[in-house]
Amino acid sequence: MREPVDRNQAWTDFWRKGGGGCLPSGSPALYRLFEDQWAEFAVGLRAGARVLDLATGDGIVLTWMRTARDDLDLVGVDLADPLPPAPLGVRMIAGVAIEDLPFAGGTFDAVVSQFGFEYGDLPRSALEAARTLRAKGLAALITHAADGPLVAHNRARASSLHWVTGDAGPLVLLRDLLDRNRIVEARQMLSQARDSAKARFGQQSPAWEICESIIRQGAMRDGVRAPLRGFIGDLERRGLNELERLSALDEAAAAVAAPGALKKAMATAGLRQTVTRPLVFGSGQAVVANLSIFERC
Repeated sequence: MREPVDRNQAWTDFWRKGGGGCLPSGSPALYRLFEDQWAEFAVGLRAGARVLDLATGDGIVLTWMRTARDDLDLVGVDLADPLPPAPLGVRMIAGVAIEDLPFAGGTFDAVVSQFGFEYGDLPRSALEAARTLRAKGLAALITHAADGPLVAHNRARASSLHWVTGDAGPLVLLRDLLDRNRIVEARQMLSQARDSAKARFGQQSPAWEICESIIRQGAMRDGVRAPLRGFIGDLERRGLNELERLSALDEAAAAVAAPGALKKAMATAGLRQTVTRPLVFGSGQAVVANLSIFERC
């Protein structure tokens, strides 16, 4: 029986291996969309403003803000521990929950978060954000659009991972065939699984990549079953960790999409909404996220 996946550990492993956030790879124009939002926000802050980034990950938001304003005092926190090395000019603190921030009240001029705030408990996170802001301080949040292409991209990845790591999936079947020393059948099954993954989910999908990685490992030869078991186990662990992370994303997107949920939580904490707008991308002008800015009353 598989051990349950620890969500905190899933995020820790994600950032330890280089992360990449919730954005699809190879989308420089999409990254520029978000960078422009944070540059615009940074420019409006007072000289030497102190900024706290919640669920900072690899610190990309603070990096963008520092590019626009090198006088800012930038701190990022994240529940994952350890985190990647902090970007130049940024201080990062690992193992910190959004709902329990280790800072005195009124410490920051601005609290920011990109695809992170909604992963916490909204009412408690709002109270902590408000507590750590000075009077008239700002909270700027980029949150998931629940029906947008970013969430759809990650749901497709989740579907692919469910298929390849499931109880009747290729990894389980492969281990069974290897345990019975049925090498030829294992080789055939894995090749068929790779082709099926490509047809169902596309080349470069997690399912295709996992099957392809095992084939390229050269593990279908006699006498390599023991090291192959470890290799398969590592791929499976990474796949299940990503599934847990993607499950958290789905829950977060649903939480913040509930009508009025974010605005209500922030208002209860004493934060007044001053800006709300969708962020659109591509020729179809798809809403990929929402930008909300609040002011501490």
